Amino acid sequence: MGNISWIGHEYERKDRTNDWFWLVGLIAISGIIISIVNENIMFAIFILIATVCLFFFSIRKPDEATFLIDEKGLHIDEFVYSYSTLRAFWIKEDKRSLLLDSNKAMIPLISIPIPESVDLQKIEQVLSGYLPKKEIEESFFEEVLERIGF
Repeated sequence: MGNISWIGHEYERKDRTNDWFWLVGLIAISGIIISIVNENIMFAIFILIATVCLFFFSIRKPDEATFLIDEKGLHIDEFVYSYSTLRAFWIKEDKRSLLLDSNKAMIPLISIPIPESVDLQKIEQVLSGYLPKKEIEESFFEEVLERIGF
């Protein structure tokens, strides 16, 4: 059945404009003001911390990771998703991403960007020996987040 490996980014980075940062900042400030007016200081602090974390995550560049698909499962650097925790796979050719349906409650969908240099048919050929191919759609929530720049 073979294996395939590649080096790529752990996620697809979105370039954000200054307008995006201003909009998120204004929404956060509005939420903080409303929370303070309603005497909910804890929620105001939560909004502040969440916004700072969001800004830091937004400017962070994705690390490069080594991806390997073999008889044990999907390896992302040192972490392994074994086939016993995965139900199916799907390759979205238009977005060049590998979607894996996981039976883990905290991570039900694993999305991995595939660089242009990697052969999609080879990934499909290797994974077909271990998992069924089934069309998997990203959730509505994930599509909305992607459209607004997350």
